Amino acid sequence: PFHSPHSSSSKDAYASALDQSDQAFGEKNQMTVKALECLASVLKMGGKFDDAIGMYERLVEIKDEDASGRVEASMANVYKDLGECYKSVGRLEDSEKMDSRSEKVLGLMKQMMDEEKTSSSSSSSKDDDE
Repeated sequence: PFHSPHSSSSKDAYASALDQSDQAFGEKNQMTVKALECLASVLKMGGKFDDAIGMYERLVEIKDEDASGRVEASMANVYKDLGECYKSVGRLEDSEKMDSRSEKVLGLMKQMMDEEKTSSSSSSSKDDDE
């Protein structure tokens, strides 16, 4: 039978997948992280904001910045969703911090894309000169 991605059975399935993946591969494994993201989203959509906050905070701990200080682009959505959950439970200061972090990641991604365009257009113009 078909289940809505936001139904109770979906939540149970994601929770089970998260538990199994965490045990088998560890919490930093891509499959575990994806299950965590899905469970957090289902909880948020179901209005279980406190539970979702716990999942999103765990995601932030796992995926935040790597040793070089880089942040994955997908973290912009995690920060945004966590901020929305904080707002829903009245944690407005925390919500603003997450919104700011999300905007920072998006700004960095835009800057990287702009730099990539600039470097690829300058390398193609060098090719034209030869």
